[in-house]
Amino acid sequence: MSENPSIGPPASAGSVNGLVLNIILPGLGGLIYGQAKGAAVAQLVLFLVGLLLCLTLIGILLGLPLMLAAWVWSIISGVGMLSSKQPPPQLPPSI
Repeated sequence: MSENPSIGPPASAGSVNGLVLNIILPGLGGLIYGQAKGAAVAQLVLFLVGLLLCLTLIGILLGLPLMLAAWVWSIISGVGMLSSKQPPPQLPPSI
């Protein structure tokens, strides 16, 4: 039997959690489990600005695309966390 080179080791639990959190609220998984904190903050801010714009009727024209862009960007970065070779940073132990 030959091994399939496209199948790598299983993703860490932190990476999977980061992806799920990014799906729920863009940027949150990257802030907690990711290495690119700046991109995660940008995703979260972009999503929240889009959400605030959606509160007005005219703002929906800008807010929905901003929210969609932040959401897609965060899912792409979450999948990048899954395929990353370096382990996610460890959370400090709780007291």
